[in-house]
Amino acid sequence: MNRQTDNQPLAAEQKLALTIDEFCALHSISTARYFALRRDNLAPRELRVGRTVRISCEAAAAWRQARENPEGDEAKAVERERRRLLDRSRHAVNTRADRVRL
Repeated sequence: MNRQTDNQPLAAEQKLALTIDEFCALHSISTARYFALRRDNLAPRELRVGRTVRISCEAAAAWRQARENPEGDEAKAVERERRRLLDRSRHAVNTRADRVRL
């Protein structure tokens, strides 16, 4: 087991809990996206001590699992978004094909 000295901070992936910024960086999402997820009750569970907010590694893992296997309303929303993007791509292909024919 590696011992950390006081002058060597732990890397984000080695910590027991992450700040919102660290969580966002590790998951390649913006903080704006994080707060939109939180507004929609899709963000990971948060630990709050006073004004400090942290996300435990366990909560981050549970959040990833939930995003990989959405259920209920979230699954319906994912399917709607998938269909919307598919329709959008079909429209783009058809529009481009029309321009090529001219």
